[in-house]
Amino acid sequence: MNTEEICRATASMLARIGVEVRIKGMPWPEFARMLVNGPNSSFHLIGAAGNSGDVQDTFTSVMATRSREKGLGGTNWALWSNAEFDGVTAELVSTFDPAKRTELYRRGLTIGKEQVHAVYLHQPMLTWAMRRSVTVPARADSAVMLKDVTIK
Repeated sequence: MNTEEICRATASMLARIGVEVRIKGMPWPEFARMLVNGPNSSFHLIGAAGNSGDVQDTFTSVMATRSREKGLGGTNWALWSNAEFDGVTAELVSTFDPAKRTELYRRGLTIGKEQVHAVYLHQPMLTWAMRRSVTVPARADSAVMLKDVTIK
């Protein structure tokens, strides 16, 4: 929502600190194809989040080194790669102990922060409203799954 306005405002703010940004709007199919095939720029207006709300999803899809063979990094639009982070992720997906998982989350997030996985500039506010007779669980990725909608 408001994609063009967000891009123009961001470009204007970055210009104030000497960063030149050229906005190149494109239809979604073209943009998606560019992202999947390997972005040709390092600055995009695109969402990045795991689907479940668990940090593990973000690690495996958004931050892990992109690898079709391993099924990792499919939405790592920054094409960031860090072997130590990938090791933490590999350990996380096979660890069930809550305390150990918390330690791995912290370690992975620290690596991503210190190595600057990506710079996130914008988080849209999602507004949910519905009649009392309708129930829809809000997901971390803002998607609505019709199977989860309840109408009384």
